[in-house]
Amino acid sequence: MSPDHEKKKQFIAKLTELAKNGLEKAQMDLATCYLHGDMVEQDHEKAMEWFRRAAAQGNCDACSALGVLYTEGLGIQPNPAEARRWLETGAQGGSSSCQYNLGVFYHFGIGVEKDFEKAFHWFHEAAKQGDSSAAAKLGFMYCQGEGVPVDKTKGADWLKQAAAEEHIEAQYNLGMLYFHGHGVEQDYKKALEYLEASAMQGYISAQSNLGVIYSQGQGVPKNIERAVHWFEQAAAQGDYQSMKMLQKMGKA
Repeated sequence: MSPDHEKKKQFIAKLTELAKNGLEKAQMDLATCYLHGDMVEQDHEKAMEWFRRAAAQGNCDACSALGVLYTEGLGIQPNPAEARRWLETGAQGGSSSCQYNLGVFYHFGIGVEKDFEKAFHWFHEAAKQGDSSAAAKLGFMYCQGEGVPVDKTKGADWLKQAAAEEHIEAQYNLGMLYFHGHGVEQDYKKALEYLEASAMQGYISAQSNLGVIYSQGQGVPKNIERAVHWFEQAAAQGDYQSMKMLQKMGKA
């Protein structure tokens, strides 16, 4: 047995002792070790055991981890209802990640009846703590009137907050608002800036829409070379409409 292996074994033994004695940080560290197979053999059941012990002491990060594990079914059968239970505990404890994920559950009806108002509430709680994904969802919900009356001005405000953090979906949606002048003053320059920022990060809808914009010269001079570039980027990710456009342009 190598000296390095012996040190790791001793470290895990000490960590386990501290975790058994109720030290919350040790429980989290040990759970993470088992989750990723770091210094121990990977064991999702043991990871969940230690996450549960930490969660029972009010650790919101443990609640978030349990929510993910039960959702994805890592080492266990997926259990959306149990995932939601842990996410609610963490969300009520102030965890922005739990608040966001709980919003996703209510928005899409995962393990619970779909409820846009509750989804909006939890996205709002997370967004107030600076969660860019939650801000992006709020922007979308304001624009679509999900859980709240349609208000594209407020939607744009939340999308701006998320886009400032380089959230690709928010960049796309904000770009389209600027392009059509919904909730903001129409501004093709800003529209292209946001759409291209999203497209450069690989967002298919932004890439395909840029292809259309450049191919038709909508708000910008027609530029077939740029149109082909963005259609090719989207097509490479399997976008059918972009493939059809390339065929139509004789570039397939």
